[in-house]
Amino acid sequence: MKLPFQIFHWKLLLLVVPMFCMLSTPSVFAQDDKDDIDDKSEQVIVAGDYEDMAFLAADNLVLSLTSSDDVFAAGGDLIISGASAEHLIAVGGEISANSFTIHDLILAGGEMTFTSGTVQDDIVLAGSEIKLGRSLIIGGSAVLAGNEIEIEAPIGGTLKAVAEEVDLLSNVVGDVELFAETIRIGAGVTIGGDLRYRAENLDMDSTAEVTGTIIKLASDDRPEIFESYGRKMIAFFAIASLVIIGGLLLATAVIAALFPGLLGRTERMMQMKPWQTLGVGALAVIAGPFLLALLMSTVIGIPLALVVGSFYLAAAPLAFAASSYYLGLTGRSLARRGATDNPDTMLGRVGWSLLGLITLIIVGLIPFLGALLWLVAFIFGMGAVIVQIGNHFVRPATLTPTLAQRNMG
Repeated sequence: MKLPFQIFHWKLLLLVVPMFCMLSTPSVFAQDDKDDIDDKSEQVIVAGDYEDMAFLAADNLVLSLTSSDDVFAAGGDLIISGASAEHLIAVGGEISANSFTIHDLILAGGEMTFTSGTVQDDIVLAGSEIKLGRSLIIGGSAVLAGNEIEIEAPIGGTLKAVAEEVDLLSNVVGDVELFAETIRIGAGVTIGGDLRYRAENLDMDSTAEVTGTIIKLASDDRPEIFESYGRKMIAFFAIASLVIIGGLLLATAVIAALFPGLLGRTERMMQMKPWQTLGVGALAVIAGPFLLALLMSTVIGIPLALVVGSFYLAAAPLAFAASSYYLGLTGRSLARRGATDNPDTMLGRVGWSLLGLITLIIVGLIPFLGALLWLVAFIFGMGAVIVQIGNHFVRPATLTPTLAQRNMG
């Protein structure tokens, strides 16, 4: 049986996956400094007052804090009890909530149970089973996606839900859009606007009242809220991609103009020792994340981890610039029938480097193969850059004894 929300699975992913990535990444490095989180099997209770943005993570996390700013959280089991915040954005396995006051609430997880509390504005939930108890107050709109959804909480705005089964047992001030296999609207429920739905089975109690119009949607209609989120996320990633590509083009041009010696040495190494260059780059790319995680696990290693991380951030554009320069000169050699000398002018270096990078960008549009080639280019360039930077620091130490011997002679 094809569930209604399966039709829109890619739009739900656009909403949930970026939020999950945003939460899981910083939470690894920004655990709460008021609690010692050594044993992940134990319950970690985060309480107290927070004036700044908070990033929290634990296997079994209880949020009882008071914050005047935003709170980001991730946990295997997540309990929201007595918490207060401007915005709460979180992911978890099993989520339960009671006696909280949140302005806007955005959650993704498995089974979700809301016993009591107040959401002053909007609530957005994506989970397997969602239960909104009658002691929960939602002042704004609700956007819900799951397998089974049970709504007993009154909703002060609009309601939009996608699920296999939806039980609406409370009043809704605004319009309602429901997409499900089975929809049940309980006794005495009042919908202050229109009811738009698509379902094989609609069980609406005779005492339920819809102030507006009841509209049964055709099978090809889509929930407008997810269409909107999908378009916004696609536009966001398109703009972000253009910004990244523009920044990479600018960085490559600047590096080619200011560091001719470094690019010349990396190009010669990539040409003369390609396998050694790839090996060094692969080792750096594979070992780097493990080294950072190891250093971040100790207080003493955190400063060194920041240095190593800064080096990788600085080396990344150098790596792409080196690979782009190599590709550009390879094309130049083919065009000029074997010419192996480096360009004499800054304009030549910049031009051939940008030509190589544009070639990478175009090839990168090929599904799978493009991503693989980008990875190889990054590894190739990183290996050459690391070796040349290492030689820069090692060479003076090896030359000093020779100069001293000459002076003694």
